[in-house]
Amino acid sequence: MRSPTLAAILGFALWLGAGESRGQTVACDKLNPGAREAAAKLLARLHPYDGCDQSFSACLKQQPVPALVRRLADNLCRRVAAGQDSPAITHWLSRRAQSLLPGGPKAAITLADAPMAGDPRAPVVVVEYACARCPYCAKLTPWLKEAVERGDLLGKARLYLKLYPNRDHAFSREAALAFLAAQRLGKFWEYAAIGFREFQQFAPSRLPVWAGQAGLDRAAFESQMKDPALEQALLAIKKEGILLKVDATPTLVIDGRRYLGDLSQEELLDVLQEAAEAPRPRP
Repeated sequence: MRSPTLAAILGFALWLGAGESRGQTVACDKLNPGAREAAAKLLARLHPYDGCDQSFSACLKQQPVPALVRRLADNLCRRVAAGQDSPAITHWLSRRAQSLLPGGPKAAITLADAPMAGDPRAPVVVVEYACARCPYCAKLTPWLKEAVERGDLLGKARLYLKLYPNRDHAFSREAALAFLAAQRLGKFWEYAAIGFREFQQFAPSRLPVWAGQAGLDRAAFESQMKDPALEQALLAIKKEGILLKVDATPTLVIDGRRYLGDLSQEELLDVLQEAAEAPRPRP
């Protein structure tokens, strides 16, 4: 039997060093050797923004490992696996910290008249500024609603929707007024579901048709659409969004802080679960 060469021994030692994250998170354990080395360098350099004051590598050696540290390290390794480089991952961590760290003034948002989905007792409050003619909103909003009502965010987060017309989308004002008219008549989410589901078939003439499909009286719906007070309600939301510097849709505000991270379902689920697990002051 041949003895191992010096090169083989050195190679194995390098593999062990690169595998510092092995056994620490599910995503890190799945990395190939090259990605594992890249992740190990990031874990040694970057620090979690809460839960531990040392590098990820040092924090992952604690017993037990802080839950947030494991969550963030797992996310970091998923990003390495997806091909993100060091600047992109550093930027992700910074933006996430700005979005979720407590402290500083909270946004002044009126929720009394906003349609809500989910358990009203859920601890995390998510406000979405959405345009009824925004293609990404048409995908994100139904997913968020399902997640807080029946999915992984049930009992953890509740969703409030704010209609925010985007001038880049044709007929955004008319569509927003239609959503608000349906809300006044008690069928907001039913109407919104149709509007988002039939997003590609939109035409202004479809707005009263959707009202009938949502179970509304078309005459009452069309009467509401002509009410000047509806326009004022939409304007109030627009002013609120401008003060919050909402410049695109969808924009999310989580527990009073504007969310600055990416809007993929995987990331949002991770972020909102983190927010739900964070310690909260007793009422």
